[in-house]
Amino acid sequence: MCERTTYYTFAGSQRNLLQRMGFSNAQSTSMNAAFSILCYITPLLGGWLADAQLGRYRTILWFAIIYVVGNGLAAVSAWPTLQTTWLYLFSTMALVTLGCGGIKPNIANFGGDQYDTSDPQQQQDQKSFFNYFYLVINIGAAVAYGYLVTLATNGQPPGIPQDYGFFAAYAIAAGCFFLCVGVFVLGTPRYTRKPPGGDSLRGLIYYMRCAASAGSWKGIASVIGWALLLLFLCVAVAQAFITDTTVAMALSYASFGLSVVACVVLVWVHCDNRYLDGILDEPRGMMSLEEAKATLDTVPTLIVVNIAFNICYNQMSGTFQAQACQMNLMVGSGQINGAFFNIGDCFAIVLFTPIYEMFLLPLLGRLQRSPVTGMQQVVAGLVVAALARSEERRVRNEWRS
Repeated sequence: MCERTTYYTFAGSQRNLLQRMGFSNAQSTSMNAAFSILCYITPLLGGWLADAQLGRYRTILWFAIIYVVGNGLAAVSAWPTLQTTWLYLFSTMALVTLGCGGIKPNIANFGGDQYDTSDPQQQQDQKSFFNYFYLVINIGAAVAYGYLVTLATNGQPPGIPQDYGFFAAYAIAAGCFFLCVGVFVLGTPRYTRKPPGGDSLRGLIYYMRCAASAGSWKGIASVIGWALLLLFLCVAVAQAFITDTTVAMALSYASFGLSVVACVVLVWVHCDNRYLDGILDEPRGMMSLEEAKATLDTVPTLIVVNIAFNICYNQMSGTFQAQACQMNLMVGSGQINGAFFNIGDCFAIVLFTPIYEMFLLPLLGRLQRSPVTGMQQVVAGLVVAALARSEERRVRNEWRS
């Protein structure tokens, strides 16, 4: 919860502080998007370290410390008489994103490790844990969007002048996260701490490399697809920091083209992974061939669902906030931050998760005489999101007319 409070405080206010530091509206929006991209790239490192080297507990602990240091330096960089751009960018784009990368892929799984799934009751409790985990982290997001982002941009006179708003918001977030790390350490004796499970990433690379080396067209296409995806991420981040508008726009189009080609290739290749048949199991036992095929079978679903979901979801930190700048956001004598409206997402999750878990899923399961599958839940969520965006478009068109 504290980590999400910190993350969304940065995500919701970063654009405003970068503009105060002299960046244009377009570039500050791009840099804010790059911050989010980095927070989704670095979990690859955090997940690999936990699986192959450190285990989840130590990965979470060490990266949480990096996160706290980044929070503190970001607060220092926002002190009005300093306003140090390089320190702010280093603390957020390097330390905070790196810390996020160690926590994001491991904290939920570490919580799941505390359940004995051989016990049917604990297995069911584990499923409930993941739903309530998502609920709790959205309480943290609600604190960030409901109070801290507005505190950052407006301060809270007379106690906190507007010039000190960013410092105060980041300092509060850093204090919350420091407290969070302390509580996490205090619980150490009670945790189930599983050892690293093996270098599964190296196992996947082994099978794809063997297929490509054997001359399999799909094996070669898979390697090219993953390489293009990594190149796309690098270009997408780099273009956010380019000050030349023409170059930045060219890189933006290039990154979009790379992403389209990479996703099409990877969906096509991994819809059928029988091209891996015949490859000998990875010699160090990191991952069997069947495990590799089962993992790669999920790639098309992950790509398609994540594209559909994130096109909608990431509007909240970009275009929705830009649109809010055209609205009258005065409340009484003060003005709220445009990111405040993201609190609607948090409240929806906090309010509806218990209803969903305790009433809706059991009811639907009884009606169809079988448990509701994960894919059914995903499809239902995407349909609701599509209907919501359609309604949003209708309202916007009415407002324009």
